[in-house]
Order: sequence, then structure tokens, then C-alpha cells
Amino acid sequence: MEQYWLSNSGYYILKDSGTWPEFLGAFLGALFAFVFGLLTYIISKKNERFVLNQNALVKLERILHKHLNNLGILEAIATGAQDILKAQGIPTSRIFPIETPDQAEMDLIDIEFINKVHLYSMSLRALNFNIMTITHTLTRIEDLYINGRTIEAKNFEVIIRMLQGFLNDLPSINKKTKQLLIITRLHIHHLNKKVNLLERLIKNSWRPLFTEELILNEQKKLDEEIKKIQESGDDNF
Repeated sequence: MEQYWLSNSGYYILKDSGTWPEFLGAFLGALFAFVFGLLTYIISKKNERFVLNQNALVKLERILHKHLNNLGILEAIATGAQDILKAQGIPTSRIFPIETPDQAEMDLIDIEFINKVHLYSMSLRALNFNIMTITHTLTRIEDLYINGRTIEAKNFEVIIRMLQGFLNDLPSINKKTKQLLIITRLHIHHLNKKVNLLERLIKNSWRPLFTEELILNEQKKLDEEIKKIQESGDDNF
């Protein structure tokens, strides 16, 4: 709508009264679009982080199940190797390193839980270092045997002691693996209940409350699962 105004000099000035409302409407529209887009982006990223954390927990659970299985295999191999070495023979089977859950650790969100996983990984790295040392020493002795060199009895004794030290460490690692697996499963159970989008957006709601009763119940479930698998003779835990 056009309006005419009389100036002090007596001339009429033409003004367009519709310019300001149109500008304000365009500005508010752009602002609304920006705010809506920003909120959509934040919600999307929060939800992606929730899913990434949830997937990391599932991956960690699988890795820890595999660790329990591998620790049992390692115990059998190390015990068998000891028996062969005591008879001054050369074992052909070798103990192998345990996979560390590095990728799963990077994708987790709970700092307190990440620290637990990191400490566990450090224990595995120490165990893997011992495994590499034992494997290297066994390979050196095997090379001497293949080349027809005489192997002194003390060399066998050294390897036997190293394997015994390794076997002594396994119960502690096995216990740590079970404890971390129990906590991991409780995290997964808790997040599986977060079907509400609002709960997914609040990181504080992602951390479960670990009561002693919850931990004991989950430990009982895990022990029952392990027992059934052992009774069935299935090594794929």
C-alpha cells in the first residue's frame, strides 16, 4: 500500500508501507528455517551417537565372549606344551595373542566405562607381550632342534617356568573378562529400553545404575550360559 507524506518544504513524499512487514516476514521465515534445521541436525547427531554407542557395546560383548573362549583354548595349549617340554620335546602348537577391543573402546560414550575397557585392554597387552616372548623363545629352541643342535635341559626349564607364569596370569584375566562382560551386558539391557527419542537425546540417561542385585543376577545368567555351553561341548562361546 502506497502512502503520501507532506514534508516541511511542502513537497509530497511517496512511501511504501508494505516494505517493512515483508522484510520482517522474510527474516522470521529464514530464522525459523535456521532454528528448525539446527534442531534437526542436533537431534540427528545425538541419535547417531546413541546408535554408535549401542553398536560398540554389542561389538564389545561379542569380543569378550570370544576372549572367554580363547582363554580356555590358551590354557589347554599352554598346559599341553608344558607336558611336552618336561619330556624335553618341542611343542608344535603355539599360544596366540588376544584381540584388544580398541575400535569398540573408541566408539563408546560413557567415560567411566571407557576407562574400565582401557584398563582391561592394558591387561591384555601385558598378557600378549608375554605370549610373544614365549612364542619367540619356543621358536628359537625349535630352530636349534631342526639344525641338530643340542638343547640344554635348563632351556626347557626356562620355557616351562615362563608357561607356568602365563598360566598363573590366566585366572586373573578370565575374571576381568567376566566382570567387564557383565557390565557390558547391563549397559546393553539398559539402552535397549531407551526407545523414547527424548531419552536418547539425554546422555545422562544412557548410564545404568549398577546395583549389587543387578550385577549378581547378570553374573548368575552368564555362569549358567557358560555351563550349558561347556556341557554341550560347543567351543564357540
